[in-house]
Amino acid sequence: MYKPYQYRAPKYQPADLVKRRKVLLYCMLGGMGLLVLRSIDLQVVEKQFLQEKGAMQQVDVLSVSAYRGRIVDRNGEALAVSSPVQSIWSNPQELRAADPKQLQQLEALLGLVPGKVAKLQNTTEKRRFAYIMRKINPQLAVKIKAMKLPGVYFEREFKRYYPAGAISAQVVGFTDMEDVGQEGLELGFEEALKEHPGKQRVIRDGIQRIIAEVENVREPIDGQDVQLSIDQRLQYLAFRELQTALVENRAKAVTMVVLDAKTGEILAAANQPSFNPNSRKHPKGTSFKSKAITDVFEPGSTVKPFIVAAALEGNFIDPGIEIETHGSFVIGHNVVTDTHNYGTLTLTELLKKSSNVGASKIALQMPAEYQWGIYHKLGFGVAPELDYPGEATGILSDYHT
Repeated sequence: MYKPYQYRAPKYQPADLVKRRKVLLYCMLGGMGLLVLRSIDLQVVEKQFLQEKGAMQQVDVLSVSAYRGRIVDRNGEALAVSSPVQSIWSNPQELRAADPKQLQQLEALLGLVPGKVAKLQNTTEKRRFAYIMRKINPQLAVKIKAMKLPGVYFEREFKRYYPAGAISAQVVGFTDMEDVGQEGLELGFEEALKEHPGKQRVIRDGIQRIIAEVENVREPIDGQDVQLSIDQRLQYLAFRELQTALVENRAKAVTMVVLDAKTGEILAAANQPSFNPNSRKHPKGTSFKSKAITDVFEPGSTVKPFIVAAALEGNFIDPGIEIETHGSFVIGHNVVTDTHNYGTLTLTELLKKSSNVGASKIALQMPAEYQWGIYHKLGFGVAPELDYPGEATGILSDYHT
């Protein structure tokens, strides 16, 4: 009967095969041994060297600057803008290699006190960052870069500029060195105007130079623009007239507000004396507030049109009424007077001549509660809600008093 062929491995192996297996085993053991030795070498022998090498290349996260929002008038004319500038900083450790004469030239260019930069050069501190001057103009930065001073570096920042200068200073306000609103609408709209810087991960070498940009951790977000109801042309005219009024009346301060009679929008809000928001040096006692918004004033004769309007609205008087003034009017123990005896006045004449007697007679024809309600609806005693810091609420006493 036929039997299929079955292969059986020989009971012996050729000598060369055994040798190859031994060689392979020795190679594997040798490789593993080398790995162990290298591991010991890295962890023990070269530990300090590697730590120093690692310190020379450090991962850092940089802030990426963004634009603060603009403030513009109703026509889009800029009242506050941010422009890119350069700030100068130094690595005191590297600054030691700089020529002292060049540092003196640097101080002269920047208008610094002699010896200020030299003090950084000779410091014993181990810090690697110190500002020399922040936010210098681009032309000056170009001159300093051309000097190629060791240890002197530049950082991009933004500087706030106010094209209208003193004309809109109290309304717009200003920011500090960090571009944070300090006064006026710069402070009132801080959250809207504020930029949100981005973040970028980089690798620095041992002397803090950037040798590689790794990734953008967060993109920068510019601040929002804020448009005002102010018309800069009217603002200028108001400012100019106040300059004349300040001198002619020998006043300590004057203020003016121009309103759109139909919408109530503020078209101008000027003040004198003013200040230059582009300068950080201001005389002692400088007022940064817009007095028409932050101070409380008695309405005086400006309340007379509201008295007449309230009386007409409530049908307490006829539009064609004529009022006898005679120059004075007694109310209890008080005497109300006019500068002249105007005699009989129509409503139009009463307002034109600003008659105290005529306005008082009309006011007495209305109940106190009714008058108080009209004044309250018109905004007397209520905050104007202009988002202007420190705005006055005003005073409207209870009608029972």
